Amino acid sequence: MLPVCIREQLKDLGLDVQHDCVAIQAGLSGASVYRVGDYAIKHHPLSSLQRLAQIHQYQKRWADSVPSLVPGLVSWPGSLRHAISTILIVADNEHPSTQGCWECIKWMPGESIGRIEQVGIEQVRAVANALGLLHRHSKHWHSKFDASDLGDDRMLQRERLFQQLLLTRLSSQQRVLDRLATRPKRSALNNNFIDEFSHEFIDCLRFALGVAMRIAIDSQRAMQKLCQATKLRYPIHGDAWRGNWLFEGSRVSGLIDFSQADIRWPGFDFSRAIGTMVLSDRLLWNEAWSSYCEALGDPGYQLDEAMLMHRVSTVLTLVSYIDRMGQNETIESQARVRIEEICKCLQLYFDTAQ
Repeated sequence: MLPVCIREQLKDLGLDVQHDCVAIQAGLSGASVYRVGDYAIKHHPLSSLQRLAQIHQYQKRWADSVPSLVPGLVSWPGSLRHAISTILIVADNEHPSTQGCWECIKWMPGESIGRIEQVGIEQVRAVANALGLLHRHSKHWHSKFDASDLGDDRMLQRERLFQQLLLTRLSSQQRVLDRLATRPKRSALNNNFIDEFSHEFIDCLRFALGVAMRIAIDSQRAMQKLCQATKLRYPIHGDAWRGNWLFEGSRVSGLIDFSQADIRWPGFDFSRAIGTMVLSDRLLWNEAWSSYCEALGDPGYQLDEAMLMHRVSTVLTLVSYIDRMGQNETIESQARVRIEEICKCLQLYFDTAQ
C-alpha cells in the first residue's frame, strides 16, 4: 500500500487514490512500481541524491526527445523547493518499507517479454531501431563532452573480473556445483534442505561452466584490446535487457528503469538488449545491427565488438548466478529463466564451435 504522505501528494496532482494500489512490477534491483491513473509511482532505496539527479537529467532529456519511448518525470507538489523536484523523500521510522525516494513517472503501456523463445524477429528489429534512436539523441546533445581521458568503470570492472576468472579457472564455481550436487534432498520429515536445483540442472550448469571457460580463454586478448582501445562514451540506458522493453504486439511501446543510466561505451546497451532477445544466431544479430545503424548512423564501434561484450557478459553473469547459489541465496523465477537461457546460449556456442 502507498504511504499516506504519497497519497496526499498524488491528490495534489489530481490523481485518484481512492482504491488501494497494487504493485505491478518488482525488479531485481529491489524497486517497486505502482500504477495510479496514467502514472507509475516508483519507490526505491537510492540514497545518493547526486547520482539520482544525474539519472533524472538523462531521463528528462530522452523523454523530451523521444516521449513515445521514454517515460517523463513528474514533479511532486511538495518537492518543488528541493533541488530534485522529481522525487519525494520519505523518512518514516514507523514504516521502514516506505522510506527512501519516491518518483512519479508517466505510465508506459505494453508488456515485457518473459522468455527468449517468445521473441520475434520484428521485435528484435524494433528494439534495435529504438535503441539506435535513443543513442542518436545522446550523441547529439552530448556531442561536446570529451570522454577521451576518462576510464569506463564498467568496462574496466568487467575486464578485471574476466582476468580473475582466467587465473582461477572457475575453480570456485566448480566447487559450488560439486557441493550442490551432493546436497541432500528435502523430504517430508526434513525441511532443512532446499531442493531447488535438480541433478539435471546442475549438470547443465557444469557443462555451461566448461564452455564459459573456453570462451574466456578465446576472448581474453580481444577483451583486453577493446578495453584499452575504445574511447567512445556518451549517456546510455545501462540496463537495456529484454525485461525493460515494453511491447504492444511487435511495436516497442516504452523503455523503463533508468537506474543504471550513465556515460559509458554504447556497445553495452546493444549487447545487453540483443543478447537477451536472441541466442547465438548471427543472422539475427546482423538484422538487429542493420536496424540499429539505420536509426543511429555510424555507431563508432563494430558489431563484433558488441558480440564480444555479449560473450564476456554471458560468462560473468553465469559466474554471478553460481556464486549466489553457493551463498544459499534465493534464485527468483525471473533469474532462473535467465540462467536456463544462458545455458542454452552456451550450448549453442559449443555446437557452433565444433
